[in-house]
Amino acid sequence: MHQAKSAVPPEGHGSEDESAAALARYRAAQRKPRIVYAAAITVAVAVLAALVAVAYSRGEANNTTLRTAARAPAPVRPEATTPAPQRQWTSSDTAALGVPIAGGIVVTYSSHTMRGRDALTGHVRWSYTRSDRSMCAAIQAGGVAVALYRLSGNCDELTALDAQTGQRRWTRTLDEDGVPFIGTARYQVLGQELMFVSDTAIYAISASGNQYAGNDTGGVDYWVFNHPGCTISNAVLGQSGALISQTCRGQRCAGLTHCRNGSQLLLRPAMNPTARRKGPRRTPTSSPGTSRQQH
Repeated sequence: MHQAKSAVPPEGHGSEDESAAALARYRAAQRKPRIVYAAAITVAVAVLAALVAVAYSRGEANNTTLRTAARAPAPVRPEATTPAPQRQWTSSDTAALGVPIAGGIVVTYSSHTMRGRDALTGHVRWSYTRSDRSMCAAIQAGGVAVALYRLSGNCDELTALDAQTGQRRWTRTLDEDGVPFIGTARYQVLGQELMFVSDTAIYAISASGNQYAGNDTGGVDYWVFNHPGCTISNAVLGQSGALISQTCRGQRCAGLTHCRNGSQLLLRPAMNPTARRKGPRRTPTSSPGTSRQQH
């Protein structure tokens, strides 16, 4: 009678089983973290996509519509007046400040849109709309139509278009020189010089170009005025410069000229002596210029 021999597993078989079991346990242990990780990535991607969508919906590109004219219309020719003039066209828009007519175009604006209308028919030849901004005013000067939009409560966002075709000329805000434009906005036009007045600052800007600043596009400063501690009441632009009315408080005037507390008038010269250098330049506060106290 022969004794049965016990089966001996092949060499290495036990270690393979143990490795497979260990790998299975590892995969099982990692299954939940992987699910959590994948879910976190999915949520992060969804949030990022939502943020991009919100940013796009609130951005200028998604809220701006610009329709330009293929060509400029023929300019309006002066004709003899008639004793019985007749209405050619009418619009609920407001005429632009400055000189509304440029060649054959009349520039008008409404709550969100600036338009270039055919001067003879009133037909809209070009238009610029910001659905996310309300318009403060529109100005036409030197063949450039400037739309002023309200940004964060202040009328300090400017977009300039060619008054004839609506093509973009320049864009800017009125805080580029570190001088905030805060408070009620007032506007004046002299030739192609635009003056923007607020409680805190005055910006005098070239509409179509500033030869002294080496710029033929426009939108650069002739000069900027502000005086910390003073509130600007008003300003009048003329050939010699700007007459500025302001009220100052808490001024330290020891050894300084053109410095005092209370109401005062200043004459800001027409051209900044440093403006012949390229680029916008900021003007000193109250001087150069003359001032006198109001009693």
